[in-house]
Amino acid sequence: MTVLYAGPAVPVVGAAAVSALGFEWCGLAAALEAGEPALTRARDVATSPVILGAEVPELSVPRGSAELKAARLVSRPARFAAHALGRALECAGWADGYEEVGLYLGVGAASGPPEQMRAMLRASLVDGRFCARRFSTDGLAAVNPLFAFHLLNNLTLCHGAIAEGLSGPNAAFFSRGAGTVMALAEGSRALQEGECERVLTGGADSALYAGTWLELVRDGRAAGGLVPGEGAAILALSRRADHPLAWVTGCAVEGERGTALEDRLTSILADLSGADDAEEPIVLAAWGDPPRTAIGSRLRGRRHLLDLTAVVGEALAASPALGWAAGLDLLCTGRARRVIVVSAGPDDCLAAVGLARGDGA
Repeated sequence: MTVLYAGPAVPVVGAAAVSALGFEWCGLAAALEAGEPALTRARDVATSPVILGAEVPELSVPRGSAELKAARLVSRPARFAAHALGRALECAGWADGYEEVGLYLGVGAASGPPEQMRAMLRASLVDGRFCARRFSTDGLAAVNPLFAFHLLNNLTLCHGAIAEGLSGPNAAFFSRGAGTVMALAEGSRALQEGECERVLTGGADSALYAGTWLELVRDGRAAGGLVPGEGAAILALSRRADHPLAWVTGCAVEGERGTALEDRLTSILADLSGADDAEEPIVLAAWGDPPRTAIGSRLRGRRHLLDLTAVVGEALAASPALGWAAGLDLLCTGRARRVIVVSAGPDDCLAAVGLARGDGA
C-alpha cells in the first residue's frame, strides 16, 4: 500500500459538487441513502440497445458573451470543473488573493462533440481503414480548428483556473480513480510544505463521452456492470482555519493487483482508521459489480455504507471527489464523527480518504 498523505490533518473550508443530482453538495448523503438511481438515456453514447447513464442537468447559461464563447470551446468536464471551482470559492468565502491559490485536479481523457470526431474520422479513411496521411490533410480539414481545445484534457483544469484567475501551484493528474486521490494528497502536501496557504482540489470527468464509453466497453467494464456518469467535485483546503467544515486526515492507494480486493480493503481501512470500526460510515465509489460485490462482502454488517455509483454512476476522475462531498455532507449534518471514502475505479486501484468532523468531536 502507498500512503499518499498521513497528516497533519488539513482543514476543509468549502466544497462544491456537480452531478446527475444537480449542483449542490449539501444533501448528497441523503440522496445516496435514498438510493434512487439518477439515470436517463445517455445522449452521446446512444446506441442499440439504449445505454442508461447519470447525466448532469444542463448547465446554466454562462454570464456574458465571452463566457458563452468559452463554453463552446471546451469539453463538458471542463465546464463542470469551472462551475465547481466558482462554487467552491464562494462556499469558502475566498474573495481575493486568487493568484496565490493552488489547484490540484484529477482529470479524465479528452472529449469533444461527437459529430466533429465522426467527421474527422470519416475523412481520414482509405478503403475503410484509418490512414494517417489522409488524417493529416482531409481529416484535420473536416473539423473546426478550435476542436483541438476539446481534446486537451489539461484544459479541464486550465479553463476554470483562467476563468477565476487562479495562478498558484497546480497540477493535473490523469485519473480513472486513484489519480484524483493523488491530486488531494499533493494539494495537502503543498499546504503543509508552505507552497501556498489555500488549495482547491478534486476531480472532473465524464464517462458519457462516446470515445470513453467505447474504451470502457472494450475493456470489459460495461459487461461488468459499469453505469456511465459524469460530474465534478472540489474541496477548498486551507493551511489554517478556526472553524473548518471538516478535516482531511489521510489518504492512501492500494494498487497491489495480485492481492484479493477484500485483503487490500482490510489493509487500507486499518491504516486510515487506526482500527476497523464498524460504526464508521463508508462512502463507496465502485465502478461495477466485481468490486462492489467483493467490498460489500468484506463490509457486511457495516452500520452505514453509502453506494455513490449506484446513484450517480461511475464518473471516473470525478467519482472519488463526489464521494468526498457526500462524506462531508454526513459530517456537516452531524450524522458521523469520521467517514472513510473508498474508491475502486476502472484503473483497478483501491483508494481511500479519511475525513473527520470540523469541531473535532
